[in-house]
Amino acid sequence: MPEPAPARTDPLISVVLSFFNEEENIPELVRRLRVSLKNRRYELIFVNDVSTDRSLELLKQLAAGQNDIKVINTSRNFGVSICVLAGMRYAKGDAVIYMDADLQDPPELIPSLLEKWQADPETEVVYTTRRSRAGEGALKMAITRDRKSTRLNSSHLVISYAVFCLKKK
Repeated sequence: MPEPAPARTDPLISVVLSFFNEEENIPELVRRLRVSLKNRRYELIFVNDVSTDRSLELLKQLAAGQNDIKVINTSRNFGVSICVLAGMRYAKGDAVIYMDADLQDPPELIPSLLEKWQADPETEVVYTTRRSRAGEGALKMAITRDRKSTRLNSSHLVISYAVFCLKKK
């Protein structure tokens, strides 16, 4: 019989955020992330998908004197998926949380994700399901809510287009 997984005490949490021209959101996003992750070990990994606004400049200002923000700059616009993968590859955390940088995913849910993850050492993924999204109509919400669910060996897998989740590294 395999030994139970060790308890998850004081894990390093990596939050990966792909961004493109998010200068209006970045200061508030970083503030809310820092509040949500207070008293935890964490790193914020921002992947710059070749922003043309002041996003990168603002992140550099917010990172000054801190060691929680890391920025990856891409050589060209690759899109969200490639940027997320780059951020996850760079992440050093015991768990990686991916969320959008546009503040449509509330950073205040991060403690709940971590609580669910830490409650069971066998948990590998904790995901959220969006019930509504500011500024999006019924058709867009129906598309992003459309998800398929399947069973793989005793694991329940949900495939969803709107992703805000935690994954054990």
